[in-house]
Amino acid sequence: MAILEGRYVGETLYSEGLRMQELAHRSVSEGAPDQVILLEHPNVYTLGRRGDHQDILIGPDVIRKLELEIFETDRGGEVTYHGPGQLVAYPIVDLHRLKQGPIEFIRKLETITISILSSHGVSATSANKPTGVWVGNTKIASIGIKVSNKITSHGLAININTDLSYFDHIIACGLVESQPTSLSNETNKTHNMKKIAYEVAEELATTLGSHLQWDSIHPN
Repeated sequence: MAILEGRYVGETLYSEGLRMQELAHRSVSEGAPDQVILLEHPNVYTLGRRGDHQDILIGPDVIRKLELEIFETDRGGEVTYHGPGQLVAYPIVDLHRLKQGPIEFIRKLETITISILSSHGVSATSANKPTGVWVGNTKIASIGIKVSNKITSHGLAININTDLSYFDHIIACGLVESQPTSLSNETNKTHNMKKIAYEVAEELATTLGSHLQWDSIHPN
């Protein structure tokens, strides 16, 4: 059975997350097992390949006051927010080995997220909606990947205990009417980030037909 290496690294600067992905991508391209890196970022707005700085609705002074970083990235999609309380999963997966295309992989990430949320009592969907996962008309998870040499990077961000006010300052994913929600918002309680990180990695491994193997301390 194929291996999926899981790594939970906690709160990590966005730039460091990019570096981790680059190293993992190189490793997988050289034949190492697929990997999934799970973390949280400090407050940051990221712009995908279709991102427009006009979708960030605040100026430099407010950005500094909120201690935000801004990054232009090579993932798909537009502007989104990452911050504490939001679980980010970066799957570094060889699609050639899986015999899958990017769209199929994105749909799998949506399905995984819906399953996780369901296990916590929240009914979510991706059907007839823009890419991502939705609770009614509110968005709870964003997905944006890059595929290079058939290997994925970037990935999935799920609002768990997220401060949703940071979404007020952007047109998230280019959707003017889109409003965010979070697992804590839907369940009225705070959730264990490490526990959900493990659940996401486990679901991903199952979906890929792989055995999950942690290369660091198990996130109990």
